[in-house]
Amino acid sequence: MIHNHKIFMEKKIKKIPKDLKIESLLLKSNLPILEPKILDFLNELSKKILNTKELKKSPQMVALGFWLRKANINKIIKNNFSINKPNLLKPKGLVFHVAPSNIETMFIYSWVISLICGNKNVVRVSSKNNSNDFKFLFDLLEKLLNDKKWKKIYERNIFISYDHDDEVSAFFSNNCDVRVLWGGNETINKFREFKLQPYASEICFSNKKSFSIINSKDVISLNEEKLKELTAKFVTDAYTFDQMACSSPRLIVWYGDNKETKIAKNIFWNKVQQHLNSTNHIFQEGDSFNKCLASNSIAIDLDYAKIIDSDPRFTRLEINKPFIYDTKLYGAGLFLEFSINELNSISEMINRSIQTVSYFATDRKELFKYIENSTYNGIDRLVPIGKSLDFEETWDGINLIKGLTRQITLI
Repeated sequence: MIHNHKIFMEKKIKKIPKDLKIESLLLKSNLPILEPKILDFLNELSKKILNTKELKKSPQMVALGFWLRKANINKIIKNNFSINKPNLLKPKGLVFHVAPSNIETMFIYSWVISLICGNKNVVRVSSKNNSNDFKFLFDLLEKLLNDKKWKKIYERNIFISYDHDDEVSAFFSNNCDVRVLWGGNETINKFREFKLQPYASEICFSNKKSFSIINSKDVISLNEEKLKELTAKFVTDAYTFDQMACSSPRLIVWYGDNKETKIAKNIFWNKVQQHLNSTNHIFQEGDSFNKCLASNSIAIDLDYAKIIDSDPRFTRLEINKPFIYDTKLYGAGLFLEFSINELNSISEMINRSIQTVSYFATDRKELFKYIENSTYNGIDRLVPIGKSLDFEETWDGINLIKGLTRQITLI
């Protein structure tokens, strides 16, 4: 457990710890945007993660390590900052992050984007995050920040974990310049009970759901090597967080004529099963029972849904109307399947809750054109299968860098 005046981790707190010295943090100046010391720190953090034996076994930790690499951070900088513009970007100030419990690494992504922008940060990490991977990551972060060469960063950042405590949440909300809420609808509604200062702003990431669209004809045309590659990428998208990430696909939309789709489904799912068997993917105790319970419940609730395959590694339900379940989130390989002959057939289910559409198509022009011409209030990301979980600074249609900086206009 980490417990010192700038980094504090405890399961329960009833008041702001004296040794947290929040007043000292509030008085600290912001750092410059793109502070070289910060960029060096992030590169060092990347190396530490990728070279830590225990973390190299975890796909989500490896993904985080690669995201933190200098090349990727430079890409983010190139996409979002320009020294030639007459407008100046400055940090907002103190950012209060409330990280989700379903994605243990999300607190790092949120914090890093804010750090690049020069902000000071208070990061509330979920008290539910207690896996070995998380503990290794946090120990690594603690050791790195305690190195004197990162003193400026250390002095301006607090990591704190606590169960529901209105007094603490209200305190940080009242003292921040930006509040970033990642916890879903219930968390957002709860934190909105805690007032912000009139000048403060808020960035919210509500509950979302995602699906994949697969061109049936293109699956049939794949050779063995390419088919293995596709299904491996799909498994990464669907199973890395036990299908519980907002960008994990829960619905598979098959695009093609009926004959092609029937053939493509058999080819695809057989190969998915082979991949899961070969990698010996570990499922949590009770997954099979929960999937069975959820799939039967959905089939009972919806007269247009029927179970077509029930396997310990995945359960499939065929539906004849586009729909994504959002109340029965058992994950671990529960998929709805919907077949279409034209893209407009998915339009009725597109709403603000749809986040990521991952796709497989040899020619993506038709899909891109459909998205570009749509006027629906939904779909935030369109990415190839295998990229669903890749974090970008623009998430849920919100550019975090714009939200975590203020702009000075020079005329």
